[in-house]
Amino acid sequence: MNKFFRCITLWFAISGLLTLPLHAQAIPDGAVNVESLIQLDKAAETTAAVIQKTLSGLTAGTRVKIADFYLNDAQTDLESYWRVQLAALLAEGAKYTILCTDVDDNVQADYVLRGNLFQTNDVLRIYTRLIRVDGSAIVKSWITDLARSDFIESITQIATGRGASVRRDRYENDSRTNPVALTLGGAALSRTIHDSSDNDWFTFTPEISGLLIAETSGSIDTYMYLYEGSSESELDTDDDDGSGSNARIEHSVRAGRTYFIRIRALDDETGAYSFSAHVEAPPADTLEPNDTKESASILSEKNDIQGVFGIENDIDWYKIEIPEGGSLLTVTTSGITDGKIEIYSGDELLGEEDDCDCGNTMRLTVKAPAGTAFVRLADQNGNIGTYSLSATLRPIPAPDSYEDDDRISGAKIIEVGDVQQRTFSGSDDIDWVKLVITKRGDYTIEVSDTTNNLDSAMRLYRDSDDDDDQIDSDDDSGSDYNPRIRTRLDAGTYFIRIRCLDSDPLEDNRYTLRVSAR
Repeated sequence: MNKFFRCITLWFAISGLLTLPLHAQAIPDGAVNVESLIQLDKAAETTAAVIQKTLSGLTAGTRVKIADFYLNDAQTDLESYWRVQLAALLAEGAKYTILCTDVDDNVQADYVLRGNLFQTNDVLRIYTRLIRVDGSAIVKSWITDLARSDFIESITQIATGRGASVRRDRYENDSRTNPVALTLGGAALSRTIHDSSDNDWFTFTPEISGLLIAETSGSIDTYMYLYEGSSESELDTDDDDGSGSNARIEHSVRAGRTYFIRIRALDDETGAYSFSAHVEAPPADTLEPNDTKESASILSEKNDIQGVFGIENDIDWYKIEIPEGGSLLTVTTSGITDGKIEIYSGDELLGEEDDCDCGNTMRLTVKAPAGTAFVRLADQNGNIGTYSLSATLRPIPAPDSYEDDDRISGAKIIEVGDVQQRTFSGSDDIDWVKLVITKRGDYTIEVSDTTNNLDSAMRLYRDSDDDDDQIDSDDDSGSDYNPRIRTRLDAGTYFIRIRCLDSDPLEDNRYTLRVSAR
């Protein structure tokens, strides 16, 4: 590339930083709007007609080679198209000979048609030059301006990969304060991550409340963030829930609220990708009205329910019959991003779950007495959306022989060297054990379970259950999820408190407690 064109390249690069992104501009004067291959064909025909007037003045039999039209010294699909299309158009009825580099690369030419592609934020300019081979003089030069569009973006991609040289797309410089306005349900936008620090920003305000589905497509590994309004806290993030390494977010959004999406690439990758988003309205809620306990819908073990929060701040109630003798009732939901489950027997709250740290799936198990149990579901953010709900009933585990030991007053004695077989009767079960030490020494107190899946924790107290008397505590120092305490004890009376950490103990809920001297 000669010095003249390097200067032009630099000028366009600088001017691109000083202009507004195309999404805020009309089509520039003199530029051709190209949104399809047919429109590009017409632009090429117009340019070829002008060039042909000059070529027609050449000596008959003159050989003209159609060479490259590079963008930033790199080949693109547009370069290949422009070269081949000009060759086809100029060869029709010509007295001269058109040579194409695809098949005539070794044939000597008298003239060469070649050029360069340059970009601003809103225009892609094609310089086409007729150069005399003998002396390399420029005989004639033509300019074709194409308004940058998603179609033009798609055929001018350059490189993809870690550390690759990738051009800035037409929406730069976008940011949180200057985002690209996104048309929900519209055509996908063609974008590039041009360097490792590039972040692409989009904004939209949905006209309906429902489920936002936003996703990228392409070969680079994208990461996506969703924000609401001016908040810096992410509503949602995603890495690879889309196809391949593409990001995809599904999240409830509300009509009239403004949201922002940020997209970046991982591992210093650069390259091209496409981005699209739309909002799906929730289906009709056939279970309504079930907003009160009195209008609760029927829930059973046999049928999973596909529920709907059809309006903002919707609350759904369900009821299930508990057989004689009571049952362990387990309620499981999925699809609620920030949900809350409450289970009642009459007006008595049996249990609640609102912080399970388990994504959009929640589970709550309670000991429900015979009769009607009520389940209350809500999205704590008041979002609209769909969810699934299921219930299971299991026999309540029989208490072990050490019950009732849920308080320190009911603690049963264990001696050094003893091994006790115990059970948890539910997630809220607490076992207190009394330990009498007759000789100062080093002791090990440990819990083990039969399934290697039961999670428990242990505390050791001196004389009482007062926090000031707590000597030690442990969660997982033993095998798997089991606690173990190793400590030096003086002669005296101690109390061991063991509790279940599982929200739903397995049916095999047995564990072993042993105390040994070291």
